[in-house]
Amino acid sequence: MLKSTAVLLTLGTLSQFTYAQSIWPPATGAKVADNALEYPTVLKAEQKPLSDFLNHGAKIVSTNIEDTGPVFTLQQGKKALICFVYPANSNTDQNVATSKCYGLN
Repeated sequence: MLKSTAVLLTLGTLSQFTYAQSIWPPATGAKVADNALEYPTVLKAEQKPLSDFLNHGAKIVSTNIEDTGPVFTLQQGKKALICFVYPANSNTDQNVATSKCYGLN
């Protein structure tokens, strides 16, 4: 009985953890503990492609695949950047991959 109770408690905790991860970050105004407020954030448009940052020493910190293509977070010295890559698309007139990057600080 004690083992089955422990297993149920563990499964219950894991299922809540999985549910919490699926809705992270919480929506604006959601009544959850420690929900951060949204603040305006300056995104400084960088006039260089992702490849230039990488060729000059920037390191990829994280990646994510979005509907429009991959998104990279970079670190170059003390500078943090986010870069969006748009692959070539034979269904449109975009026949080469492009990127746009923004400084986060």
